[in-house]
Order: sequence, then structure tokens, then C-alpha cells
Amino acid sequence: MSQQEWTLQALAEQVGGRVEGDAGKVVRGVASLRTAGEEMVTFYQGGSYRKLLANTAAGAVILAAEDLDDCPVAAIVAEEPRKAFARVAQLLGRQRPQVQPGVDRTASVSDQAEVDPSARIGPYVVVEEGAWIGPEVELGAGSFIGSGARIEAASVISPQVHIGWDCRIGKRAYLHPGVIIGADGFGFNRGDQGWEKIPQLGAVTIDDDVEIGANTTVDRGTLEDTVIGAGVKLDAQVHIGHNSQIGARTIIAGCAGVAGSVVIGEDCVIAGACALTDHIEICAGVTVMGMTGVTNSIKEPGIYASAPPMQALRQWRKSAVRITQLDDMAKRLQSLERQNSE
Repeated sequence: MSQQEWTLQALAEQVGGRVEGDAGKVVRGVASLRTAGEEMVTFYQGGSYRKLLANTAAGAVILAAEDLDDCPVAAIVAEEPRKAFARVAQLLGRQRPQVQPGVDRTASVSDQAEVDPSARIGPYVVVEEGAWIGPEVELGAGSFIGSGARIEAASVISPQVHIGWDCRIGKRAYLHPGVIIGADGFGFNRGDQGWEKIPQLGAVTIDDDVEIGANTTVDRGTLEDTVIGAGVKLDAQVHIGHNSQIGARTIIAGCAGVAGSVVIGEDCVIAGACALTDHIEICAGVTVMGMTGVTNSIKEPGIYASAPPMQALRQWRKSAVRITQLDDMAKRLQSLERQNSE
């Protein structure tokens, strides 16, 4: 068998599950419940996809024991189906093409930069003086590595990524296209002639095993580094302001904005489109629901939210009017309470 062919029994052993059905069945890929064919593996996590489960043509479904009766095909029973599927996808999914080490003839690499022989420098990459490129690093086409920057072993820098001067990328990082690390932070003072720029003299330090989504920006610090902790995952189009610190294993979803000098603890979840104001601290173990505006520090672990729920337009207009009437309504209620007490 090729590397992309596995029996259900072999996959079950990889994820700590058990097979229901033909354990010797061979599968060669992964897909969704809707699109999976006879040689594909998919998964079912419960909820509204039960109808798709009942009609799936997949070769096998990874699911929990309580959902087994609804599965019309072979199954791999796992305690955490989504987690098990992630592992199977790593084994069966399309693999990134292997790249050969070396420097493309169109790349511009300073004689004063240090590039490990096992690294791959793609077309039109610029590596400035004093930069250090570690073993098995891949620099995608058109990426820019500033002077004094350091990229540790086995990191992947996708095409069109900018890594500014003196910034550090840890081991096994994955930066998707368009990421900008180490642009100037947003620092200005109002002067007699308008806004005066405050030099941004810090850098960005990114620890090991960090993944950063497309077109996300992490600004350099003013005097100290902006810091992204180990295992952090940033979605696409996230902004991290200067001097901020993101704790290990925290995950931030798309279109969230973190202002300057924010400290986020370990193991936090910041959902999509959240906005965190500057100079606040979020303790470890906090989940902030989508579209929440965080204007004060959070000192206790838990789940926090502030975004108003969606309503039909007609109902929303009524609610908007009532919000403007809340102060008058409170005063009237206080007046009625006083009258009643008399």
C-alpha cells in the first residue's frame, strides 16, 4: 500500500478507537459527510448533520458510540470524533509538496545573512543582512526577511509574508500568505504641527508551534517586544497591536482586533470580530464570545459576551427605540416605587 492507503483497523489504532464493520477495508482520503465516497473517511459530531449521516456514501464514519445506530456504513468509534478525525486527516489528507533545499536564482540573499543548507529560499525572496534562517525552513515566493530577523527550524513562511527587522519566529511556525510581522506599532503624540510619530524600537517574538492565518498583522513593540506565546493560533485577518502579549495555547478567530499593550493569558479563546481595548489584562482560561467589545480587564476565568443577538429588522427597530427610553423608564419606575412605599 502507498502512504495514502490505510485500513480502518490501522486508523482505529492510531486514534484509540474501535472498528464497527469491515476492519480490513482500505480507505485513501477524507471528505465531508455530503461528499465522501466509498474510499473516503468522514466524521459525525452530532447535531443537525444527522440526516447527512443517514445518507452518507462514505467508506467509514468516525463517530461516538451513541450515534452508531444511525450510521449506514462502517464506523470508527472514538470518544472524541472531531479530534480523531483531525488525526486521520493528517494521515490521509493531501500532503504539502516536498520542496528541495536551496536558493532560487531570483532570490536576493545578503552575503551577511546566514542560511542553513537544508533551508529552501523560493523565487524573489529577499533576505537582508544579519538574518538567520534555520534548518529546514521554507521561505515562499516573494517573502521578505528583514535585517537581524531569525527564523528557527522547520518553520514555513508562505508567499508574500513580511518579517521585519530583528523579529524572531520560533520552531515549526506556519505563517500563511500575506502575514505581516513587525510593522510599526500605532504610536503617535499630538504636536504643534499635528501628529508626531513615536519610534517603534521593539520587535516581535513568536514562540514555537505558532500558526498565523492569512493577512494577519502583528505590530512591533515600542520599546519591548510584542510577544506571541507557544502554540498560539491566530486566524486570518487578526490584528495584534504593539506591546501586546498573547499567552501560550490561546486561539484568536478571524477579524478580531487586539489593541496595544494588552496581556492575554494562557489557554484563552477569543472568538471572531472581538475588539479588545488597549492596556487591559485577560486572565488565563477565558473565552470571549464573538463580536464582544472588551473594555475592561477580565480577572476570573469563564465565558464572557456582550454582542446583542440578531433580530428581525422590525423587532430590532423597536428594541433600539426602547434602549433610548431606558433612562426615562427607570426614573418612572423609581417614582412609582416611592409612591407605593408611601
